[in-house]
Amino acid sequence: MSITEIFNDIKELFNKYKIGNVVQEPLSISGGLMHKMFQVTTETNIYAVKWLNPSIMQRNGVMQNMINSELIANAFSKHLPVIAALNIDGQNVLHSNNKYYMVFHWIEGTSIFPPLISEKHCYKIGNSLGKIHRLNITIPEVKKNNNDSIIYNWQQYLVKGKELNTFWIDTYAKMVDKLIYWNTLINESKYKLSEFMVISHGDLDPKNVMWYQDMPYFIDWEAAGYVNPYQELLEVLNYWANNGNGELDKVKFKILLNAYNEYMSTKTADWDCVLNSGYAGMLGWLEYNLKRALGIESSDEEENELGAEQVIGTIKELERYDNQLIILKKWLSE
Repeated sequence: MSITEIFNDIKELFNKYKIGNVVQEPLSISGGLMHKMFQVTTETNIYAVKWLNPSIMQRNGVMQNMINSELIANAFSKHLPVIAALNIDGQNVLHSNNKYYMVFHWIEGTSIFPPLISEKHCYKIGNSLGKIHRLNITIPEVKKNNNDSIIYNWQQYLVKGKELNTFWIDTYAKMVDKLIYWNTLINESKYKLSEFMVISHGDLDPKNVMWYQDMPYFIDWEAAGYVNPYQELLEVLNYWANNGNGELDKVKFKILLNAYNEYMSTKTADWDCVLNSGYAGMLGWLEYNLKRALGIESSDEEENELGAEQVIGTIKELERYDNQLIILKKWLSE
């Protein structure tokens, strides 16, 4: 889409829902890896507008997940600084001109990434995550996922990649046996971890936290739902204790873990099981991006390129995680 088309679509959206008169072209801003974000200025306010990827929105269950994610964000906003989508006419997901959007109040914050993440940041994230899990909120509309095994067809993507002669296929081909093994591990751990679940954010990557005046504001709740708390804690430790070179900083790791323990005890955690599950999010993200890169999910060239970029990046993350398992188990058990 051209900026003119985006401008006209957003003006139409804002007029339809009586949000305000758009006074200048929307400014494209960095956002998530699946949708597009724009800063939109009206006569009276500034907003962040998320344009929801059509290829994602047409997938079964995605619309309800989006709606549920905002129910979750609003529930947690009573306890934590949360940026939730505006509710207009009883809707958080807005529809205009065959497109879907979410609109947020603009916040003058920034996301902080390794190596700029400090010990203070780690403490606040660990404390906030512990609080989220301790609250153990319930929302009638949000149901637990089933415990069915997830079997990804890694060989099928290998064949397709070779047919298209993709630039990343050699890297991927070397990983297929490991991917199949890791897939087995996550399925073996899934049932046990499902015995203890809480509703949480689900993706507390540094990009989903905006810092303003030293306060973390939690954004982008679309992955929110039921999760094993220790599984999410492990993911958050890997995100935030990263020293910027792909290695973990023990001091930051321990600060985050201890801050979490101020609200939630980890004494009963089965760390072997949790560590085996640690591949799950990355495998799911890899599978989605293989579909993007191979044109299965979308024929859009930009989407295909983004998918290919994420395939390479996610394989590196999986290898890094696998290499860190021994040290992770040691630090978690100390």
